[in-house]
Amino acid sequence: KNEKFIQEVLWRTYWKGWLELRPSVWSDYIISLNSLREKYKEDPNYLKAIEGTTNIECFYEWVKELKKYNYLHNHTRMWFASIWIFTLNLPWQKGAEFFMKHLYDGDAASNTLSWRWVAGLQTKGKHYVAQSWNISKFTNNKYNNVKLNENALPITDKREYKLNPLNFVTEDSSNENLVVFE
Repeated sequence: KNEKFIQEVLWRTYWKGWLELRPSVWSDYIISLNSLREKYKEDPNYLKAIEGTTNIECFYEWVKELKKYNYLHNHTRMWFASIWIFTLNLPWQKGAEFFMKHLYDGDAASNTLSWRWVAGLQTKGKHYVAQSWNISKFTNNKYNNVKLNENALPITDKREYKLNPLNFVTEDSSNENLVVFE
């Protein structure tokens, strides 16, 4: 358990640093999210997804769990995001927003970049597609024969996000200690 906790802390640190070096990824996410809000406000497929009434039993259970406990296991988060994007054909930005609204451990960098990764945007061309057999296996056959789009292609985006080097002010060298604040 300690090792898993340390891994999660390191992953969150990595995602935060990655995003800090590419702030336009966050800016672009917010811009696209704002443009989607009005369109999906009354969209029946989106409303079914956030209520869990999509006829995908496991998805329904995960929506209830997320809203009740404000938590989902990491593997479940990946399945959820994959179903949201590739089976329900909803924008990843709205899914990331939905998670941030409900997750107690929601972290802007980890959440946004994980949704981008599932979609195939974070590591271009590499996406995560939930498979029915995988859900069945890792839920001890609680959910069998889940009807999913298991042949989805990754989402594509031509934008390249180059590193923005961090600029440190080094005028005051009287203190050799490093203190980092949020």
